[in-house]
Amino acid sequence: MSTFLTIDPAFRRSASGTTTAAYRDGAGEPLVLLHGINASWRVWRPVLAALQAKHDVFAPTLPGHRGGPPLDPGQPVSIGLLADGVERILDAAGIERAHLAGNSLGGWIAIELARRGRARSVVALSPAGGWTSDRDLGRVVRLLEAARMLIERRDALGLTDLMRRPRFRRLALRQAMTRGDLIPPQEVLEMMEDTAGCTMFTGFIDWIRGAEPIASSNTPVDCPIRVAWAEEDRTIPFARYGCPLLAALDRAELVTLRGVGHIPMYDDPALVARTILEVTTGKTQKRSRTLSQSTDISLDGTRGTILVRRWSVADPKRIVVLVHGLGEHSGRYEHVAARLAADGAVVYAPDHYGHGHSAGERGLVDDVESIVDDVSRVVEEARSEYPGLPVALLGHSLGGMIATRFVQRRDQHLSALVLTGPFVGGNPAFEGLLAMDPIPDVPISPDLLSRDPQVGEQYASDPLVYHGPVARQTLEELFGTVAVIAKGPGFGALPTLWIHGEEDALAPLQVTRPAIEQLRGDQFEELVYPGARHEVLNEINREEVLDEVARFLDSVAVPAAAASV
Repeated sequence: MSTFLTIDPAFRRSASGTTTAAYRDGAGEPLVLLHGINASWRVWRPVLAALQAKHDVFAPTLPGHRGGPPLDPGQPVSIGLLADGVERILDAAGIERAHLAGNSLGGWIAIELARRGRARSVVALSPAGGWTSDRDLGRVVRLLEAARMLIERRDALGLTDLMRRPRFRRLALRQAMTRGDLIPPQEVLEMMEDTAGCTMFTGFIDWIRGAEPIASSNTPVDCPIRVAWAEEDRTIPFARYGCPLLAALDRAELVTLRGVGHIPMYDDPALVARTILEVTTGKTQKRSRTLSQSTDISLDGTRGTILVRRWSVADPKRIVVLVHGLGEHSGRYEHVAARLAADGAVVYAPDHYGHGHSAGERGLVDDVESIVDDVSRVVEEARSEYPGLPVALLGHSLGGMIATRFVQRRDQHLSALVLTGPFVGGNPAFEGLLAMDPIPDVPISPDLLSRDPQVGEQYASDPLVYHGPVARQTLEELFGTVAVIAKGPGFGALPTLWIHGEEDALAPLQVTRPAIEQLRGDQFEELVYPGARHEVLNEINREEVLDEVARFLDSVAVPAAAASV
């Protein structure tokens, strides 16, 4: 029989209410479920039956949340204080070490408890605690504060009645889940009460504004950790928040939860339960992948040594060769590689000759065809290391030009081609510089890259980015290659995705589109984002763009044998 534990009788309402401190049922090794901020144990209800069939399931309401025990009023709220409170709850429940599954804030606490030796295993569902900048942290804080403000005004806004409508629930809850319409109205009302009754919220927000993200630990965790990130997470999308968190966890396993949002338990209960039980029962499936940090390898290029970054995963299903733009380097695509690796790709990304850590004069591109030769060498290396896997090419800007020439030369059989902001139609403003002698010292402005100011700031301060003027030789070579592309063959039957920013000033849409129309083949998709600038993979909607790339690559998946014909 299910047991509702009240840690403190003062935090229990009447039998008709919804405020009890914890849920416990089942038999077997203990499994502790830790919810996110502003929630309660009730958020786990969709998966309880499946989990308690295998485990003694204990789902407490966190300290400082509605129905949970209070936090020490004399101490400032912090992740450490919350973990202390959960440890007291576990001690009161007679649980020394348990399998831990946590969502969002609960995932962060689960990782902290594992570092304290309280975990047999950890499954962290879109865990909080990872960020790389004040901007990213501030974004999440604003989302939480906005949701809190709406709940505080729920009566004035008529939310109680509106939440009875399935379409409204789906719209109102889209930040947290994909199928809010599936939640019974009464449970949504309980969620709103949980949010309003979270007493630690203000203190936690005050603390986290000055807090540091999860860092690497000097003490290794002696239990398996699976990080399961929601594919449709709008609250803390993987590219911005998952990558830094994984970097702090030694040997953590990464899986992607398809089609679900930040709080995935209602979106797909069976998937969430299976994701947890695979770890707790030791029966992980081949769908699980461990994300590695990038490994640098050196190849003999056409004119000198080429550095290539490689991101490997267990059981990869495809190879993606990522081709960067003018003046930059492959290290700027860490978030892209991480997203693709999470989807099962082993990613190779060379620094072009004259760029990044490769040999050659900085920022000079005087022979595009030799760079195409180098990319061909990278593809050969990738195929030798992962024989039989289909190979896709992703090229941005100059990289889009290089990828286009690669396809036109029929160097290698590809399974797919993705072009973002490709420089295949030229740029009249840049072409006009060739009429000037000398060419004025006009470097690329960081403001032209993205609407996200942090992208420009990081670009401007990156020592591996070439910040000098564009040389005459480079301009002549680029526009000469534009002419070669215009005379060359199209993409034929190769599945191709073209993505462009409507406000791209470096590869303007109005001159790129005619070139693309001439190249497009039988299997062609295009996405043009209003307001987006040149680096669509670094735009303010970068997660959406990366999701589209991953979707496209999955949609054109081919058998390994077909890719190597």
